[in-house]
Amino acid sequence: MKAFVETTRGGRDVDEATGTLYFRRLIEVRVWNGDEEALEESLLAFLAADAGVAGMLADRLSWDAAPQAQAFPRGVLTTISERPDYAMQGATGLNDTLVQIDLWGESWASTKGSAEAVVAALKTLAG
Repeated sequence: MKAFVETTRGGRDVDEATGTLYFRRLIEVRVWNGDEEALEESLLAFLAADAGVAGMLADRLSWDAAPQAQAFPRGVLTTISERPDYAMQGATGLNDTLVQIDLWGESWASTKGSAEAVVAALKTLAG
C-alpha cells in the first residue's frame, strides 16, 4: 500500500441538535492498494498501529460513520472514488483510491494534533 496526502483543510461546525461547536479537519489522501475491502482493513489497522495516531485518537477511527456517543477527538474515513491504476504496459493490478479522513474535536488544538498525527503516519506510506 502506498499513499499520498493531497489536501488538508479545516473549519468549524455546529451540532444543530445541541448547539455544540465542533472543530473539523479534513484530509484527502490518494491510496494505491489491491482492493477496496483490503484497503479499509489495512488502512485502519495501519493508522491504529501508529503511536502518534493511537496517542491522539486511540480506537476512535472508523469507516463511513462514527458511533454517536463516541468521545472526541475522533475520525471517520470515507472512500470518495476508486478506479483501476494503469501504467504504460496496461493495468497495474492496483486501485487508485481517494479517501477522505474527517477528524473532529472539541478544541482546535486536539483536532489539529490529530490531523498532524494522521498526516505524519500517512507520509511514511509514500514509498
